[in-house]
Formats: sequence, C-alpha cells, structure tokens
Amino acid sequence: MTDSPAKPFDLSPLSKLAPMLADMLVLVANDVALVLDANGVIENVVPGGSDPEAVRALSADWLGRSLQDTVTAETRVKIEELVRDVSANGVSKQRQVTHTSEIGPDIPYAYTAVRLGQRGPLLAVGRDLRTVQAMQQRFVNTQQEMERHYWKMRQAESRYQLLFQLATDAVMVIDTATLKITDANQAAARLFAMPAEQLAGKSPRIGVEPEFGPVLDGLLTSALAAGRSTEARVRLANGGHPLRVSAAPHNAPGSSVLLLRASLVVDQMANPAAESTLAALAERTQDAIVITDQHGLVTMANPAFAALLELDDVNQAVGRPLSGWLNSTDHSVAQTIGALLQNGVVPLFPTGLRGENGRGMQVEVSATLLPSSDGACVGFIMRTRTVIDTEIVTNLASRRVH
Repeated sequence: MTDSPAKPFDLSPLSKLAPMLADMLVLVANDVALVLDANGVIENVVPGGSDPEAVRALSADWLGRSLQDTVTAETRVKIEELVRDVSANGVSKQRQVTHTSEIGPDIPYAYTAVRLGQRGPLLAVGRDLRTVQAMQQRFVNTQQEMERHYWKMRQAESRYQLLFQLATDAVMVIDTATLKITDANQAAARLFAMPAEQLAGKSPRIGVEPEFGPVLDGLLTSALAAGRSTEARVRLANGGHPLRVSAAPHNAPGSSVLLLRASLVVDQMANPAAESTLAALAERTQDAIVITDQHGLVTMANPAFAALLELDDVNQAVGRPLSGWLNSTDHSVAQTIGALLQNGVVPLFPTGLRGENGRGMQVEVSATLLPSSDGACVGFIMRTRTVIDTEIVTNLASRRVH
C-alpha cells in the first residue's frame, strides 16, 4: 500500500474573510498583505510593519493592477512562480521580488501566498527586506575593511622586515611577556656567531658575559616600565669586546615588543656584501628608496624615488636635503634620524610629500641605519598610500570574481 500525496486543506469557507485575514496577518508578523484574484490582480492592500505609512505610499496605485506589474522586470518571473505554486498546491514557497517605487529607491520584499479555496482569492503576505539588506551590506563593508587592514598590515610588515635585515647594528625583537628573543637580524647573527633562527627562543643574555646578565635584564625591565629607550654597556660573550646595548618599546604588527639594539663600541667595518645587496634592491624595487647622510642630505636614490618626485634623473636629488620634499612636522628628517640613532629602525609612519612640480601626496615611510664605508647613513623606503589602496581594491575585486 502506497501513501497518496497529501491534499491541501480546503480553505474555500475563508474566501469571504480574505480582507480580515489580511488585516490579521499584517498585525501578527508581516509588513504588507495583499488579496489577489486568481490571475494575480491586486484587490486589497493592507499595510503594516513598523512603518505602515511608507508601505501605504508605496502601494498607493497597486489596486486593480497585476502584482507582476508592480515589480522590476528582473523579478517578474518570481511572481509567475508564486502564482503557479499557489494555483497548483494551495500554498507557495517564499519568493523574493523588488517593488518599483516612484518616491525613492526600489524596495525588496519576500512573499508567501495561500489560496483560499479552489476558486477563491489568493492571500499574499510580504516582509520588507531592506533591514536585512542593510545588515548584509554592513557585514560586507566590515569584511572589506578587515581585509583592507589585513593587506595593509602585511605590506607594512614586509617592508619592516626588509629594513630590519639591512640594519647596520644587531637588532633583536624581545617578547615583553617572556623577555625571550623572537626574531633577530643578520647583524645579530654575525655579532653573536649564531644563526638568526637559533637565537629565537633564547634569552638575550646568551650574547653577553655572565656577569653582565643582570645588567641586561635591568635594561629590558627599565625600558618596559618607562616606555622609552634605555641604554647600557656590557661585554660580548664571544671575545669580551665592549658592547653598547639599548632597548626600546615598539608596537609591532599584532603585538607589543621590545627592540634590543647592540653594537660594538669600536667602529665596525662596513659590509661590502650588504652595500651591494642594497644597491641591487634599490634598482629593482617598485618602492621609492632614498639614502641620506646623517644630516639628511641625499647621497643616492633609485628610479622609483625620482619618478615619485617628478625628477628627470636620480642625480637631480643627490646633495639636496630630503626635508625639502617632506612636509610633515610630526616626522621631520632630523627627528627620524635622531630616532634611528636610538633604535636602529623607525617603523612605518604616514607623512606628506611634495613633488618637484608642487604636487602633494600622502606616503608611508620606514627608515633604518644602513651599512656604509663612508660612515653613518640612513635608508628611507616610501610608498604612496593611494597605491596601497589601489592594490587592495584590485585584490578584493579579483577574489570576488573568482
């Protein structure tokens, strides 16, 4: 024995009560209720919801018209499906349509309909989806903002790592909770005669003679408590050479750390390999790179820097003060160089730049002390902030398409 399909309830006795049922349904759970004839022509409209006056204004000319004629061309097929469903089964699935409006933007609605008897009218109840759409749009906007922030942080981190590795002095990142090394540059690896990856997880005491361990601990604790750079003299464990160390708080991407900078008291020879690497990098990178002496005078620049400043040739920048193009009072060249002498690296900061022809732009800048056989010099990496935004938008658009 097989089960026969369930037959719809006979609601024909309710046919004459359709207008009252519409009133009741609007009061209970819906924003609008419509009474339609068998062909989908609107016979009665009952506005409801939190703003019945808006629904009344929207539906002022609906009476006597087909429901299909009140929606956009793209959603008319949904009305056809709704009428077909309710005619065949007595009740329809929910259909989302968009009503055209002469007094404002088109309005999305979700409708369900029921047939009141074999030849009775159709009762359609709808929910205004504008609130849902607004929530969805806010969610999308929030997601895009999070992605925009993520990609910007990724770019800032990659440029910071580049400067971190090219710094002249040994630089170590110290976790503020454990006071252990989490990262170290190649200068630190050379100074302590240990691969940089092996330094990670160890106490910074490993690089100094045991009797200076408490001095180093006190240096880190003082920097953490005072919130500013502190300095001390210790001796290197490998060879006993005097070592100048300084610690300073730094807000790294996603965390707060200490930067521990160490350098031999005696002047060190410049690293020719590092200079060669820097020159090759400067020529290839799309970021603007400029190198100044300790007074802020340009000694070298790459083609990207010349293009950013609208110069015909990089040599036009040599010998000129970098401060002549920067127009920020918060991060002057002199202040930046002063901070570099304290910490070795200045992380990403926004500032203004004015090109040779007077065009202003917003840029993001990082700076570091660089190896040089001619004495102290400073490397700046710059990128326009509009370039970052363009890349983010392109990335997001690509992800949406795929």
